[in-house]
Amino acid sequence: MIEIQDLRKIYNKDKKNPTEALRGVSLTIEDGEMVAVCGTSGAGKSTLLYCIAGLEDYDAGVCKVDGVEIRAMKNRTAAAFRNEKYGFVLQDFALIDDYTVLENVTLPFAFGKHVSGKDTELAMEVIRRVGLEEQKNSYVKELSGGQKQRTAIARALINKPRIIFADEPTGALDSKTTQEIMQLFAELNADGITMVIVTHDSTVAGYCKRRLQVEDGLIVSDKRCCGCP
Repeated sequence: MIEIQDLRKIYNKDKKNPTEALRGVSLTIEDGEMVAVCGTSGAGKSTLLYCIAGLEDYDAGVCKVDGVEIRAMKNRTAAAFRNEKYGFVLQDFALIDDYTVLENVTLPFAFGKHVSGKDTELAMEVIRRVGLEEQKNSYVKELSGGQKQRTAIARALINKPRIIFADEPTGALDSKTTQEIMQLFAELNADGITMVIVTHDSTVAGYCKRRLQVEDGLIVSDKRCCGCP
């Protein structure tokens, strides 16, 4: 469970042009939910995601995952916590172009505790899950946008995370590929993975059973729906 109380984030806090990106956000996300965080550019939706995920610090408030506040942990402990519980999928894929699909997917092993000979077996399991078995030895620079995003999703799955954070995961994809990626996300959610997806795309939001609208650093609406695009 994700629990947020009065979360506040100010950029350029001690400078002449401070920007209050989050202005007292309170929110609970239950295990197994698939949540769209919607809003225009600059509304604060990505800042909210990064604060929840522990990738960015906040100035005030409380943010807990499974009862643990990440900012209270030391850096190494927090990194291990994220690596164990979280998967990340970003708009720009964040892959290494000169690595193969298999090499990119196994990158998280360098930061975790998985050092056994089963690493490749685990990687192939998730590569098959996202439909890239035939491309496992292809270099990322040779892949289509959809294949790159599937590679990123496979990498996010490699440590069997309980939560996947996705920031505009379909922003660089065409409509057909967007639908394919969102169908895959829906399948992962059906398996019990909590999904938190930042998007400005109504089609993407349509796959989610809960939609948060963020404006000027605040959640202005919180709606539940069927999750059928």
